[in-house]
Amino acid sequence: MKNRLALPGFLFIFFFTFLLTNNILGQGKIIKASEANALFGPVLKSEKINVQHLKMILRNTPEHVLVSFKNGRIHILDKNKKEQFPSTVALDKSDVLHLFSTSVVEEIINLEKGLEVMIEERANNILSITTSSSGGDAYTLEYSMPPSCPPYCN
Repeated sequence: MKNRLALPGFLFIFFFTFLLTNNILGQGKIIKASEANALFGPVLKSEKINVQHLKMILRNTPEHVLVSFKNGRIHILDKNKKEQFPSTVALDKSDVLHLFSTSVVEEIINLEKGLEVMIEERANNILSITTSSSGGDAYTLEYSMPPSCPPYCN
C-alpha cells in the first residue's frame, strides 16, 4: 500500500512546486499593498510612471521585462537587456535587475484606475510595482527574480 501512494504523492508535490515556482519566482505575484508592506517593509525609493507609457513599453518587451533602480531612477529593459526606459542611460553589469512576466505587469496596470503606477524599491533589493489607488485597494506586484544567465546575459 505504501508504494502505491508514494508515486502519486511525489507527483502531486512536484506539480505543486512547479506551479508555485513558475507563478511566483518566474513571473511575479500580485498582492495587496498592505500585505507587501507587512512582508517586505516600507518603501525606500519610488518613482511614478505613466500607465499608458508603461503599456507602450510592454508592447516592446514580449514575455519578460527587466526593471532596475539606479541613481534614484527606474530603468526598464527588454529580455535582451536593451534599455526601453529611459533610453539614454546604460546600466552596469553589477546593477541588480528584476525579472517580471510582461503579462503579470499588464495585469497589475489594468487594475490601476488612475494614470500612474509606482516602481518602488524596498530593503534587501526588493522591487515592487504598485498601483496608486487610494482607499486601501492598492495592489503590489512582488516576487520578482534576478534574471538567470543564460538566457538573459550581459
